[in-house]
Amino acid sequence: MSVYSMDHSTAMTDFETQNEVDPTHVSARDSHQLSGNQSGSSSNCNFVMISDGLGGPAWESTASYTVNDIVEWPVGSQNFWQTTTGGPTSEPGTTTKWTGPCSCEEIAEASGIVWNSTIAYNPWQILEHNGAVWFALDAGTSAGDVPSEDTGIWTLCEGSCASLVNVSTPVWENSTLVSEGEVYEYPANSDHFYAVVGVGMSNQTVGAPGVDLDAWGEPLHCDCKEIWEDSGMPLWDATVEYLQNAVVEWPAGSNALYYSFDHGTGIEPGSSQSSQIWRLCSGDAPSGFLCDDFNGTGGKVWTN
Repeated sequence: MSVYSMDHSTAMTDFETQNEVDPTHVSARDSHQLSGNQSGSSSNCNFVMISDGLGGPAWESTASYTVNDIVEWPVGSQNFWQTTTGGPTSEPGTTTKWTGPCSCEEIAEASGIVWNSTIAYNPWQILEHNGAVWFALDAGTSAGDVPSEDTGIWTLCEGSCASLVNVSTPVWENSTLVSEGEVYEYPANSDHFYAVVGVGMSNQTVGAPGVDLDAWGEPLHCDCKEIWEDSGMPLWDATVEYLQNAVVEWPAGSNALYYSFDHGTGIEPGSSQSSQIWRLCSGDAPSGFLCDDFNGTGGKVWTN
């Protein structure tokens, strides 16, 4: 993927924390830091029938499993394991009774399943919709249930940069009081975002992201272009209320991307009022063509 950087010359203030935040200093995504972007020999994602695109429920120590059952472990990690034997099993990852892990994004990429409004999906179905990867919760879905976190039917896979849209992402500091589900950037201007995953945590101090593994999930590294792509490459819409970290193209076909640092409705990017909530993403703007990332380079003739 070509690098598409936001303008990092201007800082802003997060009014909830009064911390000065500069979310615009970005570089390309560090794929090796995302469980969903492992590739080659470093990945253990080789599930049987992965083309079904299924994840699974959380592993239970008292449950009895059949061969090729899929479970999530640790709980809430969106990392999945597949059994290689039947019966009760030890914790995934500790014995040869399991293969994996596979992340949401690895499963979605392998299956190629895209949401279809005419299909009712089984529990734990993983698929792509508008550039983001979604995971059906344990109730399954009815036909026409559009992937959205507002419904309680779907959840967004952590590896998607779209998970940052409309989410406050202040910089974490030693004195910060955190609660489960919040998202912080750390270090400042690093474009590494961490979710608080400690169950039941509420307004408490914790160790640094990447160090206190009981409190924090894996880092998500996103730049302006990646947030836009994973969000389905949206155009600005005058009827939508934009919160923090939304990225839109405007005008249509212009290849100009804007990110929101505040909230508002009906404020057109690039207009005289634009500076109230929008900043222009600078750098090499995407053209929208599939071959952009080849950077003008061809290759050798394929042979079998």
